[in-house]
Amino acid sequence: MTAPAAPAVQAGTSITLLKGAARLLPGERRRDVLALGDACLAAGALAAQRTGRHAARIRLRRLRAALRAKEAADDLAAPFLDLHARCGLRLDMAELFVTTLLRDTEDPVIETWNGLIRYCHGSGGTVAVMLGPVLGAAAEAEDVLPFAIDLGIAVRLVDIARDVRHDAECGRVYLPAALLPRSVTPERLAEGAPAAVAAAHGAAQKLLKRAAVHFRSAESGLSALPPRSRAAVLVAIRQHEALGGRIADAAPETWWQRPTTLPAMGRTWRTGRTLAGFATDSRLRNGHQPPPEHVAALHRPLRGLPGVPRP
Repeated sequence: MTAPAAPAVQAGTSITLLKGAARLLPGERRRDVLALGDACLAAGALAAQRTGRHAARIRLRRLRAALRAKEAADDLAAPFLDLHARCGLRLDMAELFVTTLLRDTEDPVIETWNGLIRYCHGSGGTVAVMLGPVLGAAAEAEDVLPFAIDLGIAVRLVDIARDVRHDAECGRVYLPAALLPRSVTPERLAEGAPAAVAAAHGAAQKLLKRAAVHFRSAESGLSALPPRSRAAVLVAIRQHEALGGRIADAAPETWWQRPTTLPAMGRTWRTGRTLAGFATDSRLRNGHQPPPEHVAALHRPLRGLPGVPRP
């Protein structure tokens, strides 16, 4: 077996697709989205490395302390602090994101569905909430939060379903243990044991079905964003839905042999189709509107976590 690559950077695929959609935004807003994406990717890369973990933990703790103190004592903190000062980025979400990365360095075992949803909020929901003010979310920020959280959870569920093999080769399994037989371990998955792969594929399908629910919720809250930001996020949602669809349609062997990707031509076509639909849908084209009532049941696993509105 060839040497395993570094584990996928947490929230990496989702941020990469959003950065692509950011091309639809006006200049300064586009630069701010790219800056936040790069900052999250840089922090995630520390948690993802398999060697030098002690140094990575020290750096992540230093970053968290800098965010708490609102001081750029670490250069990784500078983009978060700048966006906080100029756009109102929530530093409590940045702190929870970094705390989740710190836990990732310990290769935690996720036991239950609730545990997975909480993890996805820490590694993805936080990023989407931070993006809200950067994208120009309406003043009713508290109303927007649940939908932003759903967006982050959904894209992380797709990422996890896509990267099961990659993560297993690095000693990590993010699929909830409750969905897998006890015999499924990172080692068995990394070996490509047929029974383990089949079980993981079945679990990944369940993640994708749950992601679809969160995507629908996230889309219903887009009305609180300015039109161009709304269009950019809608493109990112459609790209992720397409990626999830390709993962769901792949046979277990195909899914396991190579990471599922969206071809460049397909991404371009989907972007054009999304924008064409956006242009003809008055619900999406209108100015700022209060979002609808959120389905509170989606966030029951998140009760008590920072940034999660009380039902």
